[in-house]
Amino acid sequence: VVQAASKAAGYGIVVAASALKLPVIYNIVHTNSVDGLSLSSVYLEALMYLASLVFHVRNGSPVSTYGEKYTLLAQNLVITALAWRLGQRSAQHRLLASAAAAL
Repeated sequence: VVQAASKAAGYGIVVAASALKLPVIYNIVHTNSVDGLSLSSVYLEALMYLASLVFHVRNGSPVSTYGEKYTLLAQNLVITALAWRLGQRSAQHRLLASAAAAL
């Protein structure tokens, strides 16, 4: 019973995480601006989720323990794509993105 409750809670977190960054995405789309958003932090957060995903997948962890990172990574990539579409790219951001892609 405890194990089933733990697994259910894990999947609940995965579902809840899928809505975590939706307000940010909505605001970017609604205002056509990423003013006030630190793209460096978005890039670094995406790298963190990616590294964590690789670790858990390689170690064979159950998806209920790390699945929220899939949705959070996808949401960060959407935010990045929107920022790039709106032309909010500095040389520093391009360098960070290139370094991330090289990993």
